[in-house]
Amino acid sequence: MLENDGKTFFHMSFANRNLEEKAKLLQRDWVAPGIGDVGAHVSMIMDADWATFTLNHWVKKEGLLTLEDAIAKMTKKAARAINLNDRGELSVGQKADINVFDLDRVSHCQPEVVRDFPLGKTRLIQRSEGYLATLVNGAVMQEEGEHTGATPGRVIRGNR
Repeated sequence: MLENDGKTFFHMSFANRNLEEKAKLLQRDWVAPGIGDVGAHVSMIMDADWATFTLNHWVKKEGLLTLEDAIAKMTKKAARAINLNDRGELSVGQKADINVFDLDRVSHCQPEVVRDFPLGKTRLIQRSEGYLATLVNGAVMQEEGEHTGATPGRVIRGNR
């Protein structure tokens, strides 16, 4: 608290707090880690770092998943679970958004409160480090954690 003018956040999982049980689940072939909140509680809950946590904790720290298995679970298995069969792997004919990262540098930062919603309303954001670029539909959307201004994505509704 003293090091950052009282801007410290205290983190607490509000569900599935037992990491040993999570480890057992993650080892199952049919499990794909992820969060499905889609920003419904952006002023109260910060769960955007689940992918970074997966890479940091389950791949780097615990060695529970290989990097390849973690990526497959977060991409292909997750896409198949929601019937997006044209995504989740880098191959001809597939749609692919790509994150380029340096696994040694991947880490999450403290959540922050920002007032950038209409009428000055707040939301929580959480930056991360080690992600070099994010490409969406072939366009670089983010470089070194900064948005490039490109907005090549679109909302997907159902299995369309």
